[in-house]
Formats: sequence, structure tokens, C-alpha cells
Amino acid sequence: MIEQLRSLERFLSAFHHLSPRELSPPNPTHPLAHFIAEFSRLRQTAADTKQSIDANQIFLRPESLTDFLQQLRPSIDAATRRGDFVNVWTIAGLQRDETRNARVLSWLLDCDGSHGQGKLIFESLLRRLTNIASATTAPIVSPLPSHIERPYTTRTEIYPDSENRVDIELDGPDFLAFVEVKIDAPEGQDQIKRYVKLARDKAENRPCAVLFLSRDRDQQLSCNDDIVIRATWVDVAMAITDLISESDDLISTLLRQFADHVNQL
Repeated sequence: MIEQLRSLERFLSAFHHLSPRELSPPNPTHPLAHFIAEFSRLRQTAADTKQSIDANQIFLRPESLTDFLQQLRPSIDAATRRGDFVNVWTIAGLQRDETRNARVLSWLLDCDGSHGQGKLIFESLLRRLTNIASATTAPIVSPLPSHIERPYTTRTEIYPDSENRVDIELDGPDFLAFVEVKIDAPEGQDQIKRYVKLARDKAENRPCAVLFLSRDRDQQLSCNDDIVIRATWVDVAMAITDLISESDDLISTLLRQFADHVNQL
């Protein structure tokens, strides 16, 4: 029974993202109302006690769920025809491929990207990283400005010299940033050390940073210079989530799906 409840919880979590256009709140006297109320009580009990639930304390009526699913079927069919369950990032085969994920990330950080968010995603990521650093160490001065005043260009797989390739470059009149994207691969030999020198040389008098993006914020790097920023894919997911609303418009859906994807890398 406990495993069935956990499966149901996963189902209801997915159902939460279903468009409500064909759904209406159940009548309080409907059997489904009892089912939802009892399910909510069980979830709260488990959260409060952090203990397993005694199956003898479960008073769910299976016929309530059966009736609910029968009524839900037309709405699921309509949502499927509308494409509500389409996940473009799954179809695109991002998976754990660093190059593919880097291209999407570059699009998100691009102030001229077709996502229409301008520089907001990049600024949101910088704010989150600064807050994390300030919470774990003494107050620091970010190597990059907290607010990007003027437009910048975003490029992928650029070569600052004949030997080094940078995954993502953000280059503007007010700053320069290199982003090194990692998922399963470790840092290359002296990679960040080399990128720090390249960034400083290219930036000249502008603020600059080398952002090392991976799954582990605490891994050893070849250089711990002040312009090195450590970030995780969870930071990226949270930076996106900080911006998007509960709206079901196309861009919010795309951003939410990418945040869910990178949060599980």
C-alpha cells in the first residue's frame, strides 16, 4: 500500500502540470473530495513525523480513485492532442551530452536569445551564485557586475588561441565571462588555470570571470583565482525557476522543462 501511495504521489505531481482548462474543482460531496483530503492528510503526517505510515491508518476508498481516473481520461486525451506532454529537450536527446546541453545553456544566457528574457537569466544565475558564496564564506566581491547595463554577445566553442577551446563566451563592453561546461568529465589538465590567464588577457581592464559549471561545486580545480566561479547544474535550474511563473505559455514551459532536466544531471 505504501508503494502504491508513492506511485500515486508521482502521478499527482505530474498531473499538477496539466492544463486546468478542462478540469474543475470537485464538489465537496464527491467521493474524489474525500480521496484527495485523505491523501493530503497522509502526506502531511509523513512529513511531520518523518516516519513510515501504518497501513492500518489508511482510509482511502479505491473506488474514489477509479472514478477520478475515469473522469480524467478525456482531459488527458485532450492535453495529449494539444501537446501538453511534449518535452522538446527529451526529443532533442540532450541527456548528459555536454555539447548539446552547453548549446541550450548558451541560448538561455544570450541577452538576444529568442526566449525573450534578455539578460535576466544570466543575472539571476549571478545573484544565486553570489548568495551561495556569501552564505558559506566571508562576504565577497563578485568578479562580475550584478547588473548588466549594456548588451553583450554570446558564442559557443570559441578559441581564444590556437590550443584552447572555451565552451561558452559572454563578451560585452562591461565584462567578459568564460563558461566551462562539465557533466561527467573532470577538468582537463590545468584547464581552469589556462582559462584564467586567457580571460585576463582578453578582458584587459574589464571585469572578467571563469565560470566552472559541473555537478560538484567542491571538486579540486587547477586554479582558485578570485575570478573563478564554481557553479552546479542545480544552480542553473534554480536560477531559471526564480524567474518563471506558473504560466503554461510556451516559453515558461520550455524553461521549466530545461530546469527539470538539468536539475537531474
